Amino acid sequence: DIETTNLNPVYGLMVCYRIKELDGKILKRDIKVSDLQSEVYDKNLVKQFIDDTNLFDRLVLHYGTNRKFDLPYLRTKAVHYNLDDFPGDKFLHVADTHPMLKNKFHFSRNTLKMACEYFGIPCKTTPISPQMALRLYSCNKKLVLSTIKLHGRHCDEDVISLESLWKKIYKFSPYSDISI
Repeated sequence: DIETTNLNPVYGLMVCYRIKELDGKILKRDIKVSDLQSEVYDKNLVKQFIDDTNLFDRLVLHYGTNRKFDLPYLRTKAVHYNLDDFPGDKFLHVADTHPMLKNKFHFSRNTLKMACEYFGIPCKTTPISPQMALRLYSCNKKLVLSTIKLHGRHCDEDVISLESLWKKIYKFSPYSDISI
């Protein structure tokens, strides 16, 4: 899961990402205040994501594959920053719970929160808003750090609930062999 300041990578920054091992720990990565101040922005965070994906052969996302959000956002950033080691086609496999919900279940909206709430899976309770993201541009280091922490907590909640949703629904859809 990633959290950003804008849905468009051209105008936004990635604030953090989380990768949860199945039944294991969460890799937690946040943007550094020093990267914001030195105008490196989210380049090092994107690079760290690329490095961390080498630890896995499959990622499970929600609304994160092609023509959706997470991976296209990250790929756009990686190419912008000339990070040539972003995983190419057939390097890493991904599964996306969004099309599983859309194709195999019937919800009014196929959001992670909607599915988790209906299936009784605890889900995110830490709200974030576009206005909160503006705090990252503050000169107040304490405010910037608290904003990064808030985004991180939101991201933690997403990967924990995503894992539970995946375990509940993966058997209703072929195990994904979509490439990154």
